[in-house]
Amino acid sequence: RVMTISEVVTPELRRQVREAWGVECVDVYSARECGPMAFQCPDAPESSDTPGYFVQAERVILEVLREDGTPAEAGETGRVVVTVLHNYAQPMIRYAVGDYAVAGKVGSDGRSPCGRGLPRLEAVRGRVRNMLIAADGRRFWPSFKTSGLFGKLPIRQHQFIQRAPGRLEAHLVVWRPFEPDEEAYFIRHVGEALPGPWEIVVEYRDEIPRGPGGKFDDCYVEFS
Repeated sequence: RVMTISEVVTPELRRQVREAWGVECVDVYSARECGPMAFQCPDAPESSDTPGYFVQAERVILEVLREDGTPAEAGETGRVVVTVLHNYAQPMIRYAVGDYAVAGKVGSDGRSPCGRGLPRLEAVRGRVRNMLIAADGRRFWPSFKTSGLFGKLPIRQHQFIQRAPGRLEAHLVVWRPFEPDEEAYFIRHVGEALPGPWEIVVEYRDEIPRGPGGKFDDCYVEFS
Protein backbone atom coordinates (compact mmCIF):
# COMPACT_ATOMS: atom_id res chain seq x y z
CA ARG A 1 0.00 0.00 0.00
CA VAL A 2 0.90 3.66 -0.37
CA MET A 3 -0.06 5.59 2.77
CA THR A 4 -1.03 9.19 2.01
CA ILE A 5 -1.52 12.09 4.38
CA SER A 6 -1.54 15.91 4.39
CA GLU A 7 -2.45 16.57 0.74
CA VAL A 8 -5.62 15.83 -1.25
CA VAL A 9 -5.68 12.42 -2.93
CA THR A 10 -7.58 12.70 -6.21
CA PRO A 11 -9.02 9.82 -8.26
CA GLU A 12 -6.39 10.69 -10.87
CA LEU A 13 -3.57 10.24 -8.34
CA ARG A 14 -5.01 6.90 -7.21
CA ARG A 15 -5.00 5.67 -10.82
CA GLN A 16 -1.43 6.88 -11.36
CA VAL A 17 -0.17 5.04 -8.25
CA ARG A 18 -2.02 1.89 -9.33
CA GLU A 19 -0.58 2.02 -12.85
CA ALA A 20 2.98 2.85 -11.75
CA TRP A 21 3.38 0.51 -8.76
CA GLY A 22 0.45 -1.89 -8.83
CA VAL A 23 -0.71 -0.96 -5.30
CA GLU A 24 -3.55 1.05 -3.76
CA CYS A 25 -3.54 4.36 -1.86
CA VAL A 26 -4.74 4.32 1.76
CA ASP A 27 -5.50 7.87 2.82
CA VAL A 28 -5.82 9.58 6.21
CA TYR A 29 -7.61 12.93 6.55
CA SER A 30 -6.00 15.03 9.27
CA ALA A 31 -5.17 18.58 10.29
CA ARG A 32 -2.21 19.81 12.32
CA GLU A 33 -4.54 21.52 14.80
CA CYS A 34 -6.94 18.58 15.17
CA GLY A 35 -4.97 15.42 14.45
CA PRO A 36 -6.51 12.51 12.49
CA MET A 37 -10.15 13.18 11.66
CA ALA A 38 -11.18 10.52 9.15
CA PHE A 39 -9.79 7.32 7.67
CA GLN A 40 -10.40 5.75 4.30
CA CYS A 41 -13.10 3.07 4.29
CA PRO A 42 -11.26 -0.28 4.68
CA ASP A 43 -14.04 -2.23 2.94
CA ALA A 44 -14.12 -0.15 -0.25
CA PRO A 45 -13.70 -2.30 -3.38
CA GLU A 46 -10.16 -2.73 -4.65
CA SER A 47 -9.30 -0.24 -7.40
CA SER A 48 -11.98 2.19 -6.19
CA ASP A 49 -11.18 5.78 -7.12
CA THR A 50 -13.66 7.14 -4.53
CA PRO A 51 -13.51 4.84 -1.46
CA GLY A 52 -14.98 7.33 1.03
CA TYR A 53 -13.91 8.10 4.61
CA PHE A 54 -15.18 7.37 8.11
CA VAL A 55 -15.07 10.23 10.62
CA GLN A 56 -13.42 9.30 13.91
CA ALA A 57 -16.47 10.28 15.96
CA GLU A 58 -14.88 9.03 19.17
CA ARG A 59 -12.48 11.97 19.10
CA VAL A 60 -13.98 14.67 16.83
CA ILE A 61 -17.35 16.04 15.83
CA LEU A 62 -16.99 16.85 12.14
CA GLU A 63 -19.65 18.88 10.36
CA VAL A 64 -19.98 19.63 6.64
CA LEU A 65 -21.81 22.96 6.28
CA ARG A 66 -23.21 25.02 3.45
CA GLU A 67 -22.14 28.66 3.12
CA ASP A 68 -25.23 29.73 5.11
CA GLY A 69 -24.20 27.49 8.01
CA THR A 70 -26.84 24.79 7.51
CA PRO A 71 -25.78 21.12 7.32
CA ALA A 72 -24.94 19.85 3.84
CA GLU A 73 -27.03 16.99 2.51
CA ALA A 74 -25.46 13.71 1.41
CA GLY A 75 -23.49 14.30 -1.77
CA GLU A 76 -23.19 18.07 -1.22
CA THR A 77 -19.84 19.84 -0.85
CA GLY A 78 -19.45 22.12 2.14
CA ARG A 79 -17.05 23.67 4.66
CA VAL A 80 -15.47 21.36 7.22
CA VAL A 81 -16.06 22.49 10.83
CA VAL A 82 -14.53 20.42 13.64
CA THR A 83 -14.96 20.14 17.41
CA VAL A 84 -12.08 18.24 19.03
CA LEU A 85 -13.26 16.17 21.99
CA HIS A 86 -9.93 15.32 23.65
CA ASN A 87 -7.90 18.52 23.40
CA TYR A 88 -8.12 19.64 27.02
CA ALA A 89 -5.25 22.17 26.91
CA GLN A 90 -6.78 24.27 24.12
CA PRO A 91 -10.36 23.30 23.29
CA MET A 92 -11.48 23.82 19.69
CA ILE A 93 -15.22 24.20 19.28
CA ARG A 94 -16.66 24.31 15.76
CA TYR A 95 -13.30 25.22 14.28
CA ALA A 96 -13.32 25.91 10.52
CA VAL A 97 -10.17 24.19 9.29
CA GLY A 98 -10.37 25.81 5.82
CA ASP A 99 -11.17 22.58 3.97
CA TYR A 100 -14.12 21.49 1.88
CA ALA A 101 -15.50 17.95 1.80
CA VAL A 102 -18.47 16.02 0.40
CA ALA A 103 -21.03 14.89 2.98
CA GLY A 104 -21.40 11.13 3.15
CA LYS A 105 -24.29 8.93 2.16
CA VAL A 106 -25.79 6.54 4.74
CA GLY A 107 -28.84 4.32 4.78
CA SER A 108 -32.12 4.85 6.64
CA ASP A 109 -30.57 3.07 9.63
CA GLY A 110 -27.75 5.62 9.75
CA ARG A 111 -25.16 3.12 8.59
CA SER A 112 -22.74 3.10 5.67
CA PRO A 113 -23.18 0.44 2.93
CA CYS A 114 -20.37 -1.56 4.60
CA GLY A 115 -22.33 -1.68 7.88
CA ARG A 116 -20.38 0.82 9.96
CA GLY A 117 -22.29 3.42 11.93
CA LEU A 118 -19.66 6.17 11.92
CA PRO A 119 -20.34 9.44 10.08
CA ARG A 120 -19.08 9.32 6.51
CA LEU A 121 -17.40 11.64 4.01
CA GLU A 122 -17.58 10.78 0.34
CA ALA A 123 -14.48 12.82 -0.55
CA VAL A 124 -12.14 15.54 0.68
CA ARG A 125 -12.00 18.35 -1.87
CA GLY A 126 -9.23 20.56 -0.51
CA ARG A 127 -8.77 24.09 0.72
CA VAL A 128 -10.57 27.17 -0.52
CA ARG A 129 -7.29 28.51 -1.93
CA ASN A 130 -7.27 25.58 -4.36
CA MET A 131 -10.55 26.69 -5.96
CA LEU A 132 -10.35 28.80 -9.10
CA ILE A 133 -12.68 31.79 -9.48
CA ALA A 134 -14.73 32.11 -12.67
CA ALA A 135 -15.64 35.45 -14.24
CA ASP A 136 -19.08 35.32 -12.60
CA GLY A 137 -17.49 34.86 -9.14
CA ARG A 138 -18.30 31.18 -8.88
CA ARG A 139 -15.58 29.05 -7.27
CA PHE A 140 -14.79 25.60 -8.61
CA TRP A 141 -12.17 22.86 -8.39
CA PRO A 142 -10.61 22.37 -11.82
CA SER A 143 -9.81 18.95 -13.23
CA PHE A 144 -7.10 19.32 -15.84
CA LYS A 145 -6.47 15.57 -16.29
CA THR A 146 -2.75 16.29 -16.36
CA SER A 147 -1.82 12.59 -16.23
CA GLY A 148 -2.87 12.42 -19.87
CA LEU A 149 -0.31 15.09 -20.70
CA PHE A 150 2.75 13.44 -19.18
CA GLY A 151 2.89 10.72 -21.83
CA LYS A 152 2.67 13.27 -24.65
CA LEU A 153 4.63 16.24 -23.36
CA PRO A 154 8.02 16.48 -21.56
CA ILE A 155 6.52 17.82 -18.31
CA ARG A 156 8.42 17.11 -15.11
CA GLN A 157 6.41 19.30 -12.71
CA HIS A 158 3.50 21.70 -13.04
CA GLN A 159 1.63 24.28 -11.00
CA PHE A 160 -1.35 26.50 -11.87
CA ILE A 161 -1.76 29.93 -10.25
CA GLN A 162 -4.64 32.39 -10.69
CA ARG A 163 -3.76 35.99 -9.84
CA ALA A 164 -6.61 37.76 -11.67
CA PRO A 165 -10.09 36.91 -13.01
CA GLY A 166 -10.00 35.02 -16.30
CA ARG A 167 -6.22 34.57 -16.27
CA LEU A 168 -4.32 31.40 -15.35
CA GLU A 169 -0.55 30.99 -15.11
CA ALA A 170 0.89 27.54 -15.84
CA HIS A 171 4.34 27.14 -14.30
CA LEU A 172 6.16 24.20 -15.86
CA VAL A 173 9.41 22.38 -15.23
CA VAL A 174 10.18 20.42 -18.42
CA TRP A 175 12.66 17.76 -19.46
CA ARG A 176 13.33 19.68 -22.68
CA PRO A 177 11.92 22.86 -24.26
CA PHE A 178 8.44 22.62 -25.72
CA GLU A 179 7.96 22.73 -29.46
CA PRO A 180 5.45 25.43 -30.56
CA ASP A 181 2.80 22.82 -31.37
CA GLU A 182 3.33 21.17 -27.97
CA GLU A 183 2.75 24.43 -26.11
CA ALA A 184 -0.36 25.06 -28.20
CA TYR A 185 -1.64 21.57 -27.37
CA PHE A 186 -1.01 22.14 -23.65
CA ILE A 187 -2.89 25.46 -23.67
CA ARG A 188 -5.79 23.92 -25.56
CA HIS A 189 -5.96 20.93 -23.18
CA VAL A 190 -6.00 23.18 -20.09
CA GLY A 191 -8.53 25.56 -21.62
CA GLU A 192 -10.99 22.74 -22.26
CA ALA A 193 -11.18 22.13 -18.49
CA LEU A 194 -12.19 25.74 -17.70
CA PRO A 195 -15.66 27.31 -17.99
CA GLY A 196 -15.74 30.13 -20.52
CA PRO A 197 -12.78 31.91 -22.12
CA TRP A 198 -9.55 32.16 -20.10
CA GLU A 199 -6.13 33.59 -20.84
CA ILE A 200 -3.59 30.82 -20.20
CA VAL A 201 0.03 31.91 -19.85
CA VAL A 202 2.85 29.34 -19.83
CA GLU A 203 5.96 30.14 -17.78
CA TYR A 204 8.96 27.80 -17.69
CA ARG A 205 10.83 27.35 -14.41
CA ASP A 206 13.96 25.51 -13.26
CA GLU A 207 12.05 24.27 -10.22
CA ILE A 208 8.79 24.80 -8.35
CA PRO A 209 9.40 24.99 -4.60
CA ARG A 210 7.04 23.72 -1.93
CA GLY A 211 5.23 26.08 0.40
CA PRO A 212 6.40 27.11 3.90
CA GLY A 213 4.66 24.11 5.46
CA GLY A 214 6.26 21.63 3.06
CA LYS A 215 3.08 21.10 1.04
CA PHE A 216 2.81 21.41 -2.72
CA ASP A 217 -0.32 23.01 -4.19
CA ASP A 218 -0.66 22.11 -7.84
CA CYS A 219 -3.35 24.79 -8.22
CA TYR A 220 -4.16 27.83 -6.06
CA VAL A 221 -5.55 31.35 -6.14
CA GLU A 222 -3.66 34.46 -4.99
CA PHE A 223 -6.53 36.96 -4.91
CA SER A 224 -9.98 37.09 -3.40
